[in-house]
Amino acid sequence: MATTTANTVSNPLAQQFNVVVSIPQAVNVKLVDASLLNDFEIWMYLSSVLLNISTGFWVSYSQNTNTQIDKMICWTSICFTFIFAFTIIIAISKRVKMNQKSRNVELATSIPNPAN
Repeated sequence: MATTTANTVSNPLAQQFNVVVSIPQAVNVKLVDASLLNDFEIWMYLSSVLLNISTGFWVSYSQNTNTQIDKMICWTSICFTFIFAFTIIIAISKRVKMNQKSRNVELATSIPNPAN
């Protein structure tokens, strides 16, 4: 039976590259109530949609040349602006409540060396 020898080639770049991986001693994680986070995200989504709607109506009002619908567009713009203000105030209050109920947890990441 014939044996074949495999040609092994060493990595010519092994001496040129030095990879250093650093691991922190601890990782801080902020834990929040998931239901408050969900409420906050919903109110922020609603406020962003309402801001776009009210901005669109204000642009339409400012570029309007038809005097018959001028007051209607103005009142619609004012209503959507007030609804936006209401939703952003609710979102900010949810955010404050979420920050008050949150807590920080510190997790150790160091692995003890068994040789020492």
